[in-house]
Amino acid sequence: SSLSSGHLWAEPSLAQLRALMRHVFSSPEERRRVGARARQRIRERFSQPAVADELIGRLKQLEPKLLARRERRRQTRQARRAAMDREAGLENLYIPSELNEDAK
Repeated sequence: SSLSSGHLWAEPSLAQLRALMRHVFSSPEERRRVGARARQRIRERFSQPAVADELIGRLKQLEPKLLARRERRRQTRQARRAAMDREAGLENLYIPSELNEDAK
């Protein structure tokens, strides 16, 4: 389950809030039951292991996109350098591999 899935947003209503607060105040057993359920849900969804699992899953989804973007940028830099070398008449110039950023 995603951290962002299942969120419901209520339309604010002061009258409804008052009624719910009165109900909770006058129903201690229901208050305990709802509180226990909320505590359990928070522990399950927002504990360190749950959040770590969610983040790791998201990073794994993003990794291929980030690697592809890095490769596109590398290719763009390489193409720009090659074009500048051609313009300068240096396309056949030998560059030792330890100095050649394109070889890295």
